[in-house]
Amino acid sequence: MKFKVEWLEGYGDDVEPKICTMENFVSEDWNLESYWGDDGMINKLRELLTSKVGQKVTLADCMGEQVVATRLGEEE
Repeated sequence: MKFKVEWLEGYGDDVEPKICTMENFVSEDWNLESYWGDDGMINKLRELLTSKVGQKVTLADCMGEQVVATRLGEEE
């Protein structure tokens, strides 16, 4: 399962979208619990896993920052 991650606000215009796998989100690279807490992180991972192709999932939305992941396909 692959996702396109986009930095929509708060990071400037020069941040390129990144293609990630589910493994990227459970690693320390993303640190989702810092945004959402442990329970919120589990809910975000569940939301990513159950999203449909083309659906956007908000990864960060605070202090002027907005980051979303869009599911790209069914296969890894």
